[in-house]
Amino acid sequence: KEYVMKPIKKSEFVELIHSYIADIRQAQQRNREEYLKRSENIRIMEKLKRDFLLGLLKCTSSEEARNYLIQLKELGMSFDSHLYMCVAVQYKVTPGNQEYIDFVVKNILDEFWGLRLDDEKVVNVVYSPGMVVAIFEGESQNALLEQKKKLVRDAVTLLKQYCKTDIYAGIGDVAFELEP
Repeated sequence: KEYVMKPIKKSEFVELIHSYIADIRQAQQRNREEYLKRSENIRIMEKLKRDFLLGLLKCTSSEEARNYLIQLKELGMSFDSHLYMCVAVQYKVTPGNQEYIDFVVKNILDEFWGLRLDDEKVVNVVYSPGMVVAIFEGESQNALLEQKKKLVRDAVTLLKQYCKTDIYAGIGDVAFELEP
């Protein structure tokens, strides 16, 4: 703008351009640092959520479960419904697939549920090597059981197609929320 509005010497013009380039580089560096920091924070939060969710799945007392639910809520993971259903997806881990199979199964389930469930909430977590647990929430017990059975069968078919290993799924009963 300054160059267009008034006469300027070549040296002043070059200096102006260099200052703009320096400003742009500084802004890019700040953006890069902010992005890396945000990404790291997201990664840490996801790990904490995963750890608390695994703790919730493995806990043996209702008091321990309440504590995990409170911690999950503090991390921004709250469930709106009062009905839950747990699905365990087990698969064969071999020396040939042990490096990637847990990631692949969880990733396929994340994508599959995401495409099929619209606004419904589901959380997937690698429970142990060879097992991913999905927790569904819903408003109706019948809807949870009947609709999810077909959905789980479709997911297992898809997993068998892509993972080329033995895969089994078990659907738990619908459970009511423990109030934290």
